[in-house]
Amino acid sequence: MNIRERLRNTHSLSANERTIAEYLLNQTTEAVGMDYHQLAERCHVSVSCVFRLCRKLEVKGFNELKLRLSKELNEELSRYRNVDFSMPFGADDSLESLTNSLANVYKQTIDDTIRMLDIQEFKAVVSVLTQAPRIFFIGSGSNLLIGQSLMQKLQEIGVNIHVPSEFADGRLVCSSAEAGSAALVVSYAGISSYMLECVKELRLRKVKIILISSRLDQKLHYFADYRLYLCSKENPQMKIANFSSSCSAQFLCDLLFSAYFQQNYERFWQYRKKKTYL
Repeated sequence: MNIRERLRNTHSLSANERTIAEYLLNQTTEAVGMDYHQLAERCHVSVSCVFRLCRKLEVKGFNELKLRLSKELNEELSRYRNVDFSMPFGADDSLESLTNSLANVYKQTIDDTIRMLDIQEFKAVVSVLTQAPRIFFIGSGSNLLIGQSLMQKLQEIGVNIHVPSEFADGRLVCSSAEAGSAALVVSYAGISSYMLECVKELRLRKVKIILISSRLDQKLHYFADYRLYLCSKENPQMKIANFSSSCSAQFLCDLLFSAYFQQNYERFWQYRKKKTYL
């Protein structure tokens, strides 16, 4: 497990240690240029808190932590240097070049999605979904198509999920959701006022909110009980299409379906086979 994965997946961190970890993950370039005094001041924690975090990560000190973060950052930048997630092809690219470029976007998108996956958080999400009396999928635009795909998969094993259309139907569903239900909320950047209205209403109704978003989201995660991350390399304002974000969201939803299926594998498999032959 690399150091960034340890920062995400070490669950014994205190609140202050988690603050440092989040800063190191989100502001890696700035953090590797600081000393431990500057980092402590920036995160509003004590210097001893920085050293405790290093011990929990099993590194010898902050200098070693910075070196390992810097090495991983350089490796990541090298991987992505030739991949433009927002504009993967140009007007004069050959068909072969276009094919390779789009394939690289998909490959790197899934790799990045897996790297950001917190396994413990994911297991908790699957547990919530399996125990929820009702499941909702809240999204807009192309994310609704992903929701409908998930709905079809679940219906084929006898599980119902409500995927409301945008705006009026979505608002109505959220305002009538029962406490204890679960809602998968998918939004890349969280800039839609409609999505914000929905999560506020779901929160008010005591629905468990599972947010699937990129690190660009600045609003919706405040209302979420759980969060899974989309690949965050796509520019929401300057892109040809939702190649990367849709790929990342589809992968996570397929992963959730697969893990859900595993919880009662034999029953779901028998149901699926029986329905196939009807």
